Amino acid sequence: MKAVTRLEMETGRNLQLRPHEYQMKRRFFKSIYVCLVAFLWCAAVVVFMEGAALVYQLRMERSNPLIAAYRAGQPLPESDSSLDINAVDIFLPEEVGGWDTRPVPSAIDTSLEQALAWGPLHSGGGEERQAHRAAFFNLSPDARELYARLRKEMILVFSPDKQIIKVYGSDKFFFEGIQYVLFRVAICSSGIVSAVYNALDTALKSGQPETFSLYWPNPVEPMAVLSASCIPAPGGGENGGNGCVFVSLNPDEITTGPAGQLPEDSRWVVPHYRFKPNYAGSTHPGFTTNSLGFRDVERAVPKPEGMFRIVCVGGSTTQEGATNESTFPALLEARLRNVFPGKEIEVVNAGVPGIATPLHLLRLPDYLALEPDLVILHLGVNDTLLKHNMWLVNFLPAHLRSARMFFPSIGAPSLETFQDFHREYMGRNLALMSFLFQRQGAAVAFASIAWPHPETITAKERQYYNYQGQYTWEFPAFKLDTYAKYIKESNLVLQDAAAAVDGIYIPVAENLRGGVSLFTDFCHMTPAGIEAKTEILFKAIRPILEKRFQEIQRTG
Repeated sequence: MKAVTRLEMETGRNLQLRPHEYQMKRRFFKSIYVCLVAFLWCAAVVVFMEGAALVYQLRMERSNPLIAAYRAGQPLPESDSSLDINAVDIFLPEEVGGWDTRPVPSAIDTSLEQALAWGPLHSGGGEERQAHRAAFFNLSPDARELYARLRKEMILVFSPDKQIIKVYGSDKFFFEGIQYVLFRVAICSSGIVSAVYNALDTALKSGQPETFSLYWPNPVEPMAVLSASCIPAPGGGENGGNGCVFVSLNPDEITTGPAGQLPEDSRWVVPHYRFKPNYAGSTHPGFTTNSLGFRDVERAVPKPEGMFRIVCVGGSTTQEGATNESTFPALLEARLRNVFPGKEIEVVNAGVPGIATPLHLLRLPDYLALEPDLVILHLGVNDTLLKHNMWLVNFLPAHLRSARMFFPSIGAPSLETFQDFHREYMGRNLALMSFLFQRQGAAVAFASIAWPHPETITAKERQYYNYQGQYTWEFPAFKLDTYAKYIKESNLVLQDAAAAVDGIYIPVAENLRGGVSLFTDFCHMTPAGIEAKTEILFKAIRPILEKRFQEIQRTG
């Protein structure tokens, strides 16, 4: 009787479970079905969007004469957009920093002065550098950041459990937010993380510095080999942190691996950092460098007595021109010499394409060796692109034509995010550069970067510039409107920097507006554009020099 009851009970349980199991399986297959349908719908939408983007692109390439001429390698046709060149008053303080006043050591704390003394001007090597690194723990936080930027080092402060608690240097944004996650993913297979941890263990165990190498992107066929050193914190980390890893990102100290070798006829010693001295290769017709490695005629160092020397520091917007003689520094020198007969005036072209302010800091010894009386900083484009050149921003536009055509800036940083980033990185670098120039007795002028204003150009010109942003530049997630709001903010950083250091602000962008008659792309200029920019700079600098020459004559 009991056995029958148990059987009935077990059968009842099975009958009760089977509907539940059936429902579970039904939900499972329904979920798969829904996911499959959703995937197919998404795929259909993507295919449709890609097809529409292709049709739109082909039609645009055929109907837009600017794009058609650009693709054919022909001169761009004339445009009927308005051309606006003005000349308004520049920002000139009553007392110009570097001429009337100079930064003095008492204006900053002793810790910052110590870091300045260790910077690129007296970089030293070997034992001296290790001694500076060991004393790094005794510096104030601001002095640590200054030291890292002057040396172009990434400095990682580790806790006892190997957690990064602080990063110093101009590349610390790699360790911020989602960028840090992507950076860790990128280096996980390179052996860099394990090399850092091994060096940290060895240094902390021995109590002595541990020097090691990092291979990028991998040890088998590296493009670059970076030198690094781990320094244990004195006193067991009483000053914060258990140990520091110093990674040198100075291009002069990075060993090029087999995958990073340059062609023999390259104009570069290090791309986007330093030209070869006395270059006259066939790869770049009309481009030559002097013995100092600048795109310029020969310049005497030290500076001859009685010479008034202007040094133009910037990127491709400074060095651009079909020939050395057609760059804006060369044109500006000719104009100034013409209106100041009998005065020895030189305008040196120290522009380097692709260089940003972190590397300009490293080139400071080269700029200061020219003994400038006036420095024109024409900067902002490459520092602006730094925030935009990120995997997350460019992923969709790089892989989907529809993203490039219809919403290229979908992943672009907000203006507020860009403002915070730009003022921390470029703003700090500008302040440091200005301080060192002015301390040597040079005035600093900040010249804003012009761009094709979307409201003053034709629809076809706008289309042309957006097309260039998608296919010519290395950042496919670019369009003119996005670039315009970023570079406008960058110019505000220049303006604020000028006001903060009693510098001169020259409003090039505010007084130069036009389309393809002036601009070949977002920032680079036609010969007419270079001439127009030179005219604005000349009108701004002429009264400054008149006043300066009068002061020099009066004081003897």
